[in-house]
Amino acid sequence: MLAQNVDAIETQCAHARPDEVVLAVVTPDLIFGGARIIAASDLRTNIGELAQGGWTIVFSPGKRRHEIESRVRDMSEIAAARLELMRKRLQRGA
Repeated sequence: MLAQNVDAIETQCAHARPDEVVLAVVTPDLIFGGARIIAASDLRTNIGELAQGGWTIVFSPGKRRHEIESRVRDMSEIAAARLELMRKRLQRGA
């Protein structure tokens, strides 16, 4: 879902100031929850609320499309590997 929303993430990265970050949110039901600009200093205190019980990926201001696509691809590969590992563990336990 993040790969389909790179434009929205890139737009927010282009508007974020040096003291801000962009959070790309994926809701618990695996829907893109948006890309939000927040003050970098607020990240630790607000990330739980902003994640809406799902997941977030943090991007720095000024990130370009190819950098965002690369990061999203890397995170997708990591998630797929974790899912496969969980499936294998479940199969062994069954």
